[in-house]
Amino acid sequence: MYLETFDMNASTGDNTTGKSEATLDIGTTGADDKQFRLLRSAEDPENDTNAAFRSVVVVPNLLELQS
Repeated sequence: MYLETFDMNASTGDNTTGKSEATLDIGTTGADDKQFRLLRSAEDPENDTNAAFRSVVVVPNLLELQS
């Protein structure tokens, strides 16, 4: 699943904590045609690698921006 690309689900944020409630749309993935590329699971002590809503590290998919 890592290095595949994903789109983002519509989301809101929290003005108090500054955290986004954005989630990756993992229903459809692509090699290069989605908005974000998943790099790895975040180094967060509260992360459960088998749980939903864990923290991950993503970057913009530059190949998608070129097309």
